[in-house]
Amino acid sequence: MQAAAPLVRVRIVGGLGNQMFGAAAGLALAHRLAANLEFELYRFRASSARTLPYELTPFNLPAKLCHSTDWRFKPAAAPYRWWKGMTVWRQPGHHFDPQFDRLSGTVYLKGYFQSWRYFANIAGAIRTTFDLPAVISEVGRANAAAAASAGERGVAVHLRRGDYTQHPERFALLQKDYYERAIRLVGRAVDRPQFFVVSDDLAAARALFEDRPDTTFAAGGTAFDDMHLIASCHHHIIANSSFSWWGAYLSPWQDGLTIAPRAWFSREVSLQTYVDDTYPPGWLLA
Repeated sequence: MQAAAPLVRVRIVGGLGNQMFGAAAGLALAHRLAANLEFELYRFRASSARTLPYELTPFNLPAKLCHSTDWRFKPAAAPYRWWKGMTVWRQPGHHFDPQFDRLSGTVYLKGYFQSWRYFANIAGAIRTTFDLPAVISEVGRANAAAAASAGERGVAVHLRRGDYTQHPERFALLQKDYYERAIRLVGRAVDRPQFFVVSDDLAAARALFEDRPDTTFAAGGTAFDDMHLIASCHHHIIANSSFSWWGAYLSPWQDGLTIAPRAWFSREVSLQTYVDDTYPPGWLLA
């Protein structure tokens, strides 16, 4: 009798960008182990106080969705342990942990996995799987067409506010000086750049860029529309956000500039957190 395939189950957490990181890590591990894949949506249950929805359904990912709490466990001191015949592996920090590449058998993954290294072995398949053009609206198509028409002059800019304003002890709130440094870097390589700004706080974005006549502000679209707009631009100035990280990563213009902030977290968190694994090779820090 043929042995049953192993199982990889991933606890999906956070907003769209973080959900994509968890899914990508699960897809990479399931591919390596020839395993079945499940996404645990416990954090998105109806009784949860969290208001974030599960957003990956449009991508039609090859994973079974489950809401069971049977796999819940108390955090262990070690990043992994055995539990009911499976390896429960908790990402031990923000960095990439090489232990991930040594996991085997049936595995339960818990973490944010915000590093390209977790799915480097199937990077091309990940870009194909997260097919943004297939899930955008008419507004998204119009915005992307405007960005595409700018050609090599097009620069996506992401300004993240939202819950970052409520948790300054954890998240760096990027200010005008970061965007000015990034714009200067773009200006050295791009003739007459045209900026396309995406933000969850358009009022703040307009105030920040009100003196730039070469700027278009994206409005009226979905989260997929905004991420696709970022991907459609030749160059990218991202925020300390998994959302714009994915927009830049999924861009077909791999010869363009991607500029990311050194300050991914607040100063206090950064002193204890290794973030270099977040940035793919070739991205510039400002």
